[in-house]
Amino acid sequence: MKAIEFVVRTSMGAVERGEIPQNETMTKLAVPGGAEMSLNLRQMDLQGFSRIGNDLEIVLADGRVILLEDYYVGGEPAARLFISADGYLSEVTLAEGSDGVLYAQYGPTEQWGKWSPSDDLIFVGDPEVAVADAYAAGDNEVSMLGAALLGGGGLGGLAAGGAAALGGAALLAGGDGSDGGKDGNGGAGDGGGTGGTDRIVPTVNEKGVIEIGGDEAVANGPSVSISGTGAPGATVDVTIGGESESTTVGDDGTWEVTFDDGTFPADGSHDTAVVVTDPDGHVTGIEGPDVVIDTTAPELGFTDGTRSVGDITNGEDHTDGVEIAGTGEPGASVSVVVGGASYDTVVGGDGTWGVVVDTATLGTGEYEAGITVTTTDSFGNSAVFTDSVVIDTQSFIEISPAPVTSDNVVNHDERLNDGVTLTGTTEPGASVEITLGGVTRPAQVDGSGNWSVTFPAGDLPTGETTADVLAVTTDAAGNTASTTGSVRFDTEVRNFTLGNVPGGADGVINAAEADAGLVVSGTTEPGSRVTVQLGQAVVQASVDDQGVWTATIPQGQIARGEYIATMTVTSTDMAENVATITEQVRVDTDAGILTLSQAPIEGDNVINAQESLDGVVIRGTADPGATVQVSLGGVTRSTVADGNGNWQRLFTHAEIPADTDSAPIVATTTDDAGNTRTVTGSVGVDTVVESHSLATSQVAGDGVINAAEQSGIVEVTGTVEPGSVVTVTIANIPQQAVVQPDGSWTARFPAGALPTGEGTLDVTVRSVDRHGNVATLNDTVELDTYVNQLNTTGDPTGGDGVVNLAEAQAGLSLSGQVEPGSGVLVTVAGMSYEATVTAGGHWTLDLPFGAIPAGQDSVDLDIAATDAAGNTHSITQTLALDFDVPDVPIIEDYTRNVSGYSAISVDLTENDVTVYEVDHGVPGAQVGGEGLPIDVLGVERFGFTPEIADGSHLIVQSTDAAGNSSGTYLVLDEASTSQVDLSNPALGAFNIEAIDLQFAEDSQLTLTEAQIKALSANTDTLVISGGVDDTVTITGATHTGQSQTVGGQVHDVYTLGDATVLIDDDITTVI
Repeated sequence: MKAIEFVVRTSMGAVERGEIPQNETMTKLAVPGGAEMSLNLRQMDLQGFSRIGNDLEIVLADGRVILLEDYYVGGEPAARLFISADGYLSEVTLAEGSDGVLYAQYGPTEQWGKWSPSDDLIFVGDPEVAVADAYAAGDNEVSMLGAALLGGGGLGGLAAGGAAALGGAALLAGGDGSDGGKDGNGGAGDGGGTGGTDRIVPTVNEKGVIEIGGDEAVANGPSVSISGTGAPGATVDVTIGGESESTTVGDDGTWEVTFDDGTFPADGSHDTAVVVTDPDGHVTGIEGPDVVIDTTAPELGFTDGTRSVGDITNGEDHTDGVEIAGTGEPGASVSVVVGGASYDTVVGGDGTWGVVVDTATLGTGEYEAGITVTTTDSFGNSAVFTDSVVIDTQSFIEISPAPVTSDNVVNHDERLNDGVTLTGTTEPGASVEITLGGVTRPAQVDGSGNWSVTFPAGDLPTGETTADVLAVTTDAAGNTASTTGSVRFDTEVRNFTLGNVPGGADGVINAAEADAGLVVSGTTEPGSRVTVQLGQAVVQASVDDQGVWTATIPQGQIARGEYIATMTVTSTDMAENVATITEQVRVDTDAGILTLSQAPIEGDNVINAQESLDGVVIRGTADPGATVQVSLGGVTRSTVADGNGNWQRLFTHAEIPADTDSAPIVATTTDDAGNTRTVTGSVGVDTVVESHSLATSQVAGDGVINAAEQSGIVEVTGTVEPGSVVTVTIANIPQQAVVQPDGSWTARFPAGALPTGEGTLDVTVRSVDRHGNVATLNDTVELDTYVNQLNTTGDPTGGDGVVNLAEAQAGLSLSGQVEPGSGVLVTVAGMSYEATVTAGGHWTLDLPFGAIPAGQDSVDLDIAATDAAGNTHSITQTLALDFDVPDVPIIEDYTRNVSGYSAISVDLTENDVTVYEVDHGVPGAQVGGEGLPIDVLGVERFGFTPEIADGSHLIVQSTDAAGNSSGTYLVLDEASTSQVDLSNPALGAFNIEAIDLQFAEDSQLTLTEAQIKALSANTDTLVISGGVDDTVTITGATHTGQSQTVGGQVHDVYTLGDATVLIDDDITTVI
């Protein structure tokens, strides 16, 4: 057995899925009210149903129990129950018999692949529920159950709980031996049965699902055949969908039945039940294929867009295409053919369909187009339906072009007496509304489409205007059309105005206006005549095409003085309508007196900073009581002349203009008539010291006063307004500056006048210009007259106070501390080297070997520092030197026994001698410890415990007190080889300057220039001692022809590149 899937769809459409575990004997499921539950089971997987209170118990063929809690509410099912497998869905309907037994009926609902709302409930898999052993019956039970099943109308009909649920195949497929001693394929056991004769197990050939339907199947007569095998002579009964066919197994062991004509099953999803009765009476039930039949053509109806439903497509509907819609079988295809075009769709799950026919297929106009609709379901059953589409997208309206009056203009009398009548044409049967000047009236339309409407005087406008006409029609199909026109009205002299008041805003013609001539203007109806009269002056106005009129009364025609005059303006339009405007005009052309005081302002007619603080007063005279507008530098203030005609006005500090040589002063007085008198003057304003600057960054060239600069003259410079007096103060020491005609100034502080040290000095510059304005600048200047730190740190001698050759060759690391920002220069033997200085003032210098003079016992290092201000300071560091390398050790003898070398003797020397073992060419640890001096023999004895074994050589090194060293490579006898290998680069650490072959027999030594140079950092000269049994190969060397005596023995001199080799003349040399 395996887990059984289930799905629950709630009344709100939510879908929940789950599984019934394979190893649990009972599973409880809560069923929501109104839900739909589908179990992945077939009919043969069900054993029976029982009602327990409000719960429904389902017993499966494998013995498992599913309990649906609260399945019954008020005695009725609260949900719908389905079973589904292999893509088919059947609803389970339960009926309770008089004996209280539940009977199940399985009605086909949907097939997977035909879209429907039931898709969520369909399972395509096989549940694989096995029959429990308790229900695998023997012969007698099989015969009884088989008869009961067949008598009940086959496996597909109603069945009492328990018996029907087992299914034919599950009930009848077991063996016939009652003791189960065989394998279940028909063999007899020890008990009742056929006595052991092998039985032929019947079969059904067809598997899975058989689908039948569609137009072709209906046309040819539908049929379905079921076939199989069995025992010859056996009776076969086949039942599909309530229809049965019977046959007998032939002699060849095969059988076949065909359902057609009257026995062909009705539409639906059917199980196939096959019962085979062998000649001996043994009955076998077999489950055949599922048979799905659909031979019914789908239905289709129209709901929108066609004549049959009373729809007419008008212009508005037609804009987005013509929609045709209807109902049909969910999932069926729909093809609509109209106007030679085809539009395809599928009926939705709600049973509706629709297409939109584009306007290219169904154009505008008035016509009717036939449509043909073909619908086809998923089995291929089809049906054809016809209808038509009614199109009406057109309408029209016109306004008659005939004039509404003789001149097509409605005048005053025509408006009052007759009103206005408008006419036109439209589509017969249409309605018409006419709007004239905002008033809408319905028109009368006759059978020919002629319309007419009259607007009475109360609906019509007055004055001179053009009223818009809008005509709108709506035809029987709902199409609308409109057109426009207009009607002109002129019932009065229009737009007659006097645009400007003579004499301006105050209505008084003053002197300026009289001198300029009086211009009067306004508007009137274009084409009118306008005259203007003022006193005795009469002028004709000009009227432009827009009706704007202008009249000018020339200078001299307006009398001087103060008086009142009458002005009359008359307009006559083209219809001789007359309009008159009358105005009273006042004339006043006299003005008063106005002066500015001649006394200089602030005594010198220049306002300085101090004077501006309390403001400045401007004075003058005018008519007593006159208002005077006084302006200073663009700022205007008002004052009034007193009873004596004197006036004055204070301008505050904030109102005084910016510095200028000439700030304008304007005084103006204006009388009530607008007559104006103006006087002008000017005053200078100087409140700041111009161009006042201090160049502290230029003090001493960089803004920092160092020792050299402090001991000389220190200059401070800047700029100021020419003619000013400048005083500079540094550190409370004042100095008068010299100011040049261009305003540049220089203050010179004598040598030593300023303090020494490090810090910041305050600088103050005070300047007074020629008008008494004072300006002060404050700044600072840096003071730095010494290097505040310079020393050395560390010991370049390695701690012994003497620089030896190796230390010098490696370069001397010098370091110290200096004032941050300084530079350090170290001078050795006349050569200078620049040190590296960090931001924190730590200085370092790696002095190369070539900078240290040879042949001297000491050297002085002159260390000089220059700080950021340019101050200098120096110190001297003296280093002791010892570059004399000790002579190479001379080995006098050795002691050897059977285990190796136990001791050697070395010429006695004042230097330290150490011995190191070379093991197979690799230098190693020190051996022999401290030597034993034997003064009487003049040697130092070194003993080895354990002995130096075969394969090893020795390095004997001599080191003086300064740490200078030289070494002799002592070659010992080696049994396995005579070759001497000096290729290990580690040998260079011992400064090997001599090779002693005298204690080894038949030594073979080969050297290159690179090897010779690598043996010692002291020199490129190598001395090789030995005997006639030794051979030295230095390929490419040159014999100089010279010789030297070393240790009492003559050595020939060879050169190999830059290296020199001195070889004992007893040794065989190969070059």
